[in-house]
Amino acid sequence: MVTTQEALRTEESILKAVEVGAGRAAPIVPAADAPTRLQAAADRPLNAGQLAAATLILSSDDRTVTVQGVAGAGKSTMLQAVARVAASEGGQILGLAFQNKMVADLSEGAGIKSQTIASFVLANERFVTERDTPRFEAAQAKFAGAMLVVDETSMVSSDDMLKLHRITEALGVDKLVLVGDRQQLSSIDAGKSFAMIQAAGGTMARMDENIRQRTDMLRTVAALANVGKAGEAMKVLGDNVHESASAPETAADMWLALPGGDREATAVFASGRESRAIINQRIQDGLAAEGTVRGEGIHLTVYERVNLTREELRYASTYQPGQTLDVGRGGAQDIGLEKGRYDVTRVMPNGKVELSDGRRKIRFDPQKLSPTEKTRQTRAHP
Repeated sequence: MVTTQEALRTEESILKAVEVGAGRAAPIVPAADAPTRLQAAADRPLNAGQLAAATLILSSDDRTVTVQGVAGAGKSTMLQAVARVAASEGGQILGLAFQNKMVADLSEGAGIKSQTIASFVLANERFVTERDTPRFEAAQAKFAGAMLVVDETSMVSSDDMLKLHRITEALGVDKLVLVGDRQQLSSIDAGKSFAMIQAAGGTMARMDENIRQRTDMLRTVAALANVGKAGEAMKVLGDNVHESASAPETAADMWLALPGGDREATAVFASGRESRAIINQRIQDGLAAEGTVRGEGIHLTVYERVNLTREELRYASTYQPGQTLDVGRGGAQDIGLEKGRYDVTRVMPNGKVELSDGRRKIRFDPQKLSPTEKTRQTRAHP
């Protein structure tokens, strides 16, 4: 395994922050009272795993609390009960998630006011070093004693995890609750901080019972998938698996062949961008042909993040005409690019990349780009 000194220092700082926070939080309710209070607050009875996780969140005196829960374990239901009990005690809870869709899920599923991690860090990172100013005092008054709940924490990079811990300490946030499944999607940027905190022995509860699946077959399939046995999971499904040389087209046609009521209850999941685009287009065309969808279509340009490391951005082979380079706040000073979006128009034989900002052509050498510079590259799809 290859890493950098910077990455190691970041991970060490995260673990140190978790250690420093031990015993620094104020329990919201005593552990003996929590189960009864939680069951009374929940919309449906909590199982043992949900109850244990919720009780740990409410009663632990450690600032960082981790909940490792498999997909379908009822984490949102558990968090909803936690939020209600905490609110009844006068506590403030703010949810954080990686993407806007996850923010909406946390808000709607758990009833917790939420925002993206990026927006929270952008608004509050300055207070790690800024002190004794009116805006610091206002932020401290807002968050002191509050609980931050981070959902799908496996997607949080080491850099963002460290920022969350530093902001938590600076503003006097009482508790940082990290919820997710380390076996699901990892961070796009470097680091697996959620798994690392668990491995280091931080305060943690487990939710291993999948309650989403309703049949023994689906529960078995989910259990196998959770431990990486996808092939065995497919065998359990038996005749329910349909093999096709053109799987996206077949999936779309099968969905279109369903009656209206069954369509409402049937979701189609794609394994990648290309398959998703094919399925969406084929279903849209089918709905238009049958008259379910009417009117003029609207064509939008959608930017999708390309999952690349900063080191990969330093090589000309990474870039292709049709991509868009999105340079963040502060610009990329080492290659002379200001904040903004640039279209990739050409990759030169000498290794330079030609960009256009709509007014002029710009050429830069990717090798001069710092591997730690915070630029993002996205591909534009019309």
